[in-house]
Amino acid sequence: MNICMVVSYDGSRFAGWQKNVNTGRKRALQTVFEEILSDYFSQEVRVHAAGRTDAGVNAIGQVFNFHLSGKGSDGVKFSEMPDAGGGEELCLALNLFMRQRLNSDEAGAVAIRLVSVVPSRFHSRFDAVGKTYEYYFDEGERANVFARAYAFSAGHTLDLFAMREAAGYLVGTHDFSMFSSVRVKKDRGLLGQSDRIPGAERDTVRTISDISVERVGIKHSSCNLVRVSVTGDGFLYHMVRILSGTLYEVGCKTRKAENVKELLECGERADTGVLLPGNALFLRRVYYKEKVLLTKFLEGV
Repeated sequence: MNICMVVSYDGSRFAGWQKNVNTGRKRALQTVFEEILSDYFSQEVRVHAAGRTDAGVNAIGQVFNFHLSGKGSDGVKFSEMPDAGGGEELCLALNLFMRQRLNSDEAGAVAIRLVSVVPSRFHSRFDAVGKTYEYYFDEGERANVFARAYAFSAGHTLDLFAMREAAGYLVGTHDFSMFSSVRVKKDRGLLGQSDRIPGAERDTVRTISDISVERVGIKHSSCNLVRVSVTGDGFLYHMVRILSGTLYEVGCKTRKAENVKELLECGERADTGVLLPGNALFLRRVYYKEKVLLTKFLEGV
């Protein structure tokens, strides 16, 4: 049986998604979920995520899948699964089970939002057709104590008109190697991991279908944030954080909007913007074809 889950997490409590032996005191999210699910289902579980978020990066709609062995098929109802009377009940049971086993730093920092049986050949990463990431800026002259953990403090009002002009140059299919922290060989092969959807692991061409820059408020707070939302078919290492850093410099009027067009034509990494910290970055949504059962749910994420 192939099970898919949509989860949210506060990235500051974890050492990124991908498990690594050198993560220090913080655990990788992949390790956390594999241990929890293996204990719950009483069998070894290996999860496959749509995206491998870095340390400190948050997720609202991360997606992963895993296979359970033994009795079951794609048509098995949740009532036939261990301790579950249905999708919603299983989700509640797993969240309770997880909270009881997470340490004090991790408890409350991760939640399962959806559990769904999917076709046996479904893969969270390779079946995805796009993703949306969001980066947040706090324009307040004084850093807001409620926003500082999840927004980069700009310290002043940003020029959104110029940022939108610059963002317009980024929409489309381009070589985004200058917006990546990974060094590139002469043959354009990457010396690091890629997040292309699907396949094509070693090129630096990506398609950005939409970028929006807008002000958003926080309920019960006077804090106003600027949100940069980027949707594309895949992203290079640190690509969204560098894109956001470049747009931030445009908003600060230390870089001209038209410079972004020049960067795409002949720029290098040294010419692009600052690599912003990961705490203000969110994986908002992963997109799938209509036939995938969780598509309807993700439309509300």
